[in-house]
Amino acid sequence: MPYNGGLGEEQLAWLRAELSAAAAAAERVVIMCHVILHPKACGGGTMVWDYPEALEVLGLGSGSGVGSGGGIGSGSGLGLGLGLGLS
Repeated sequence: MPYNGGLGEEQLAWLRAELSAAAAAAERVVIMCHVILHPKACGGGTMVWDYPEALEVLGLGSGSGVGSGGGIGSGSGLGLGLGLGLS
């Protein structure tokens, strides 16, 4: 039974706006999320429910990185860190 939550449209809209503003200012962005956002960072069963929409907003492609910093009980509290070089 899945037990993680989703980001939802309101948070995804906020993220789109923040990424757009960062790109306009030529800023780099680091995104940290407790719940995993990318299927390659886990076995696929403990990710954000709406991860496909989140990945679309993030525009994961060349120049982006995905890292996993452990899981539940690892003590890291980090599900995913993304460093996006927005151009």
